Amino acid sequence: MEEEILRLEGIKKSFGDKIVLKGLSLSVNKGEIAALMGPSGCGKTTVLRSISRLIEPDDGKIILYGNDITHLSERELIEIRKRIGIVFQGGALFDSMTVFENVAFPLRYCLEIKDEKRMREMVSAMLESVELSGIEDLMPADLSGGMRKRVALARALVYNPSFLLLDEPTTGLDPQTARHIDRLVANLSRKYNVSAMTVTHDVVSALGIADRIFLMKEGDIVWQGTPEEWEASNDPEVAAFLLGTKSIRQRGNAP
Repeated sequence: MEEEILRLEGIKKSFGDKIVLKGLSLSVNKGEIAALMGPSGCGKTTVLRSISRLIEPDDGKIILYGNDITHLSERELIEIRKRIGIVFQGGALFDSMTVFENVAFPLRYCLEIKDEKRMREMVSAMLESVELSGIEDLMPADLSGGMRKRVALARALVYNPSFLLLDEPTTGLDPQTARHIDRLVANLSRKYNVSAMTVTHDVVSALGIADRIFLMKEGDIVWQGTPEEWEASNDPEVAAFLLGTKSIRQRGNAP
């Protein structure tokens, strides 16, 4: 039996009168990359924010590393969060900090490392891993969109988490750069033995890197399976999602 790193049981979340998650359940196994797909507004980012406990669910359970973290206090969550790396949508780099300062941020303020030499070595090694050696002194404004995403990935991995959360890592990138990010995520997850969940509407990305795909609709999981099962599926929910993404692409390409 495979070891679970994450299990969500009946997660519900509302914001005011708006019901966002309707009893969602899923699990991610150790060493696995899971992709959570679905149309805009279906609750994907709310799932990610619940897993990292940036928000607290109204009902249900979040089991991470075998621990129920659903209602832990902020103080109790400190150690748990040291084991989670997050790549926010858009990268969320600190614009007033250099690349080095951005990547070193969790080392300095989460792990409280004081040794500057050690910190520089760790940052340099991680930037090399994302193929960005020698850019420590650049500012985020100096970087392309793909470079910003890679710096954000370096920051998320530099403190050696065991679980990585990625929110739309390929959004806003051209296809070639997006596939480059996909390869880095897949390769680094294996290299550092990190389990991962990526939230995406990019079907090519999900099929390229995921071991398992979860499809969301209106706050719940409506389909799950492997990329091979996805490509062979005649499920109406899968077909409807693919039709929707095709329609969006066509509108985006219209003159």
